Amino acid sequence: MQLEHYIQLLHSGEFRQFDYRWKNLARYNMTTPPRYNLEAITIPIYIYTGKEDLLISPIDVNRLVRTLPNVQHYELVRNYNHIDFTYAKSARKNVYKKILGFIENPKENQ
Repeated sequence: MQLEHYIQLLHSGEFRQFDYRWKNLARYNMTTPPRYNLEAITIPIYIYTGKEDLLISPIDVNRLVRTLPNVQHYELVRNYNHIDFTYAKSARKNVYKKILGFIENPKENQ
């Protein structure tokens, strides 16, 4: 269902819950799936994205950054694709240490 939901998001251009089509009315009490209310997320958000990521476009990431009300840090990591955040040998230096710094010293990094 995850892949199908991803395809639905691509086709609709909107960040909505899973589209059950004719079951939407029973599940959501509406004919189309409701959109996620990203504006209601108030916790601090730190976003990292890869410059070489083919799964999400920079336009969509920028739209997400503008929509979320409390983005504390946004970083485009050069030469990274979607999977590099998990498997790249340089991820510890380029991403994980920075994230740990935000966790360990949240007031310094606001």
